[in-house]
Amino acid sequence: RHEEEKGQGAVQFSVANVTRPGSFDIDALAGATVPGLSFFLRLPGPARPLEAFDCMLETARVVARNLDGELQDESHSVFTTQTAEHCRQRIREFVHRNSRARR
Repeated sequence: RHEEEKGQGAVQFSVANVTRPGSFDIDALAGATVPGLSFFLRLPGPARPLEAFDCMLETARVVARNLDGELQDESHSVFTTQTAEHCRQRIREFVHRNSRARR
C-alpha cells in the first residue's frame, strides 16, 4: 500500500506470501491456496509511520475476518490489543531515536 492513490508515493506497508519465495503468481492467484500472509512495515519508510501501522493493522484484520483467519505476531502468538500497543510503542521509540539522530 502506498501513501497516495494509484500506487504513488512512499510505501506504507507490504504483504508477502508466507511460503517461499514470498511473492504471488498473479496469473495463478485465482486458484491458489495460500497458508498465510505476512504484513510488514519497514522503518524508516512512511512519512507517518503510526498512521501506516494502524492502516496495516486494519487491513490485516479485514483480511483475517474475511478469510476466517487469525492474526499472529512475529513469534506466531495471537495478536492482541496489547501486542498492537507494544508495536506502536516500538514505532514511537524508533521515530524518537531517528529524530534525535538527525539533529
